[in-house]
Amino acid sequence: MKLPAFMLAGCLALAACSSSAGESIAGLGLSGRLVYTQGQEGLWQIDLKSGEIQQLWRLPEGGQLTGVAVSPDGLDLALSYAPPRGDSPFLRSDLYLADGDGSNLAPLLEHRGLYETFDYPTWSPDGQRMALMHLGGLFVTTGGEPVFLTETPNHGGLDWSED
Repeated sequence: MKLPAFMLAGCLALAACSSSAGESIAGLGLSGRLVYTQGQEGLWQIDLKSGEIQQLWRLPEGGQLTGVAVSPDGLDLALSYAPPRGDSPFLRSDLYLADGDGSNLAPLLEHRGLYETFDYPTWSPDGQRMALMHLGGLFVTTGGEPVFLTETPNHGGLDWSED
């Protein structure tokens, strides 16, 4: 029986809050890694076998990460990144690609307007495309201009299933 996602997330949250988080996570018998954002604190990962927690990318002052997705082969990351705003009150985010260890960060899609954001990236099962939320809609991209699929005025998380 697989552990339901909400139970796994709860176990990891409780383990991470303990004083010996690494030992608690390692005791769960998991493998692989979880890559996650901490807003203005940057990009992090947990090695689920050892429990080791590591920061992959420290953001520049004023920057914010709002989403991350690991490619199916684990070699690439898609990041929804809001660069420092300067004096602007508007949060704008771009879609960046990076190597699986957080290095070689490069923009894939950059905002052009005040309210423009690229959020909640998720990879297709074959790793050739990404779905994302953009300007109140659901879009797919292969690296060029995003292609509109449907409106999503109250968007949130997103995931791509093979079936």
